[in-house]
Amino acid sequence: MAGSGRITEEDVLDAFERVAAPDESLSTREVADALDCARRTAYERLSGIADDGRLNTKKVGGQVRIWWLPTDNDTTDASTAETPSLPELTSEQILELEFHSEQLAKPFIEAGGPALQVRVNRIVPLDDGGQLQYWTITGIPPKTYIELVTDMSIVFNVRLLGTVEETFRVGVRTTADSMFTAFDAFDGYTKEAYIDNSKMKVIAEFPATVDGEAVVEVVQGVHPSLELVGQRLVYTPLLFRTLAEERLTERQWTAFQMAYYAGYFNRPRESSGDDLAERMGIARQTFHHHLREAERLVAQLLLEELNEERSTVGHSGGSDRSD
Repeated sequence: MAGSGRITEEDVLDAFERVAAPDESLSTREVADALDCARRTAYERLSGIADDGRLNTKKVGGQVRIWWLPTDNDTTDASTAETPSLPELTSEQILELEFHSEQLAKPFIEAGGPALQVRVNRIVPLDDGGQLQYWTITGIPPKTYIELVTDMSIVFNVRLLGTVEETFRVGVRTTADSMFTAFDAFDGYTKEAYIDNSKMKVIAEFPATVDGEAVVEVVQGVHPSLELVGQRLVYTPLLFRTLAEERLTERQWTAFQMAYYAGYFNRPRESSGDDLAERMGIARQTFHHHLREAERLVAQLLLEELNEERSTVGHSGGSDRSD
């Protein structure tokens, strides 16, 4: 991903010429994808260009901001320009792929027996290409499970986060060679991963336009035993995730996800700020700075802007709320 210092305003304008037709608008996410940069970086560059009058911009539904190049045919200002409808920006069609592997599940099934239950809670990507994987496990002693996972070549370390009766949670720090990282190469997202009926089952979501055969080839290059058993096109909600990712920097979003899935917000805490900072490779003070800012921005989004929009939508008067 390109660094923020290397993305210029000219790069942003060139992106509109490359990926958008005349009069077509782009969201911040689409511009960031075209530039291979963080959405916060794209937003800052777009805002500067719009302030200079070289881009038009407005919010759709009061929340999602879109941008487009002025043309000779523009006769309206940004508040009245024709723009995509809100449903186009609040949902998207995705390709869902399901993989199964008996080989990956076998050592855990043999150690835990039929009562074994293993499920992923979250996969958090890290700057170095590795990941933090958060799993919940039942039906096998924690020590046995941790020993099995630690023996895997892609695993740096495993930490026990908490235990309640026969269920426990772990955080697994992996290299960039896991199957989940292979999904990232195609803008994929791990929806579910679990062991069931003697098989490891993984369901991942991808953009609808992805080359499914290419995904399978790369995934099987990491784990040849993974077999594609199903695929389908589905629609998924997009609005809040889009808003959160646009407002937060990459490190703020990573810190926020890690804190939640590692049990930092639980009482008692299952992970400390020192632990999470170490896993991000940053100082404790820096981690807490990122986390506090993420909490503030998410709270602002939920309690101020979305509530404000809900009030506007429900208002029976005829006046429009300005941005």
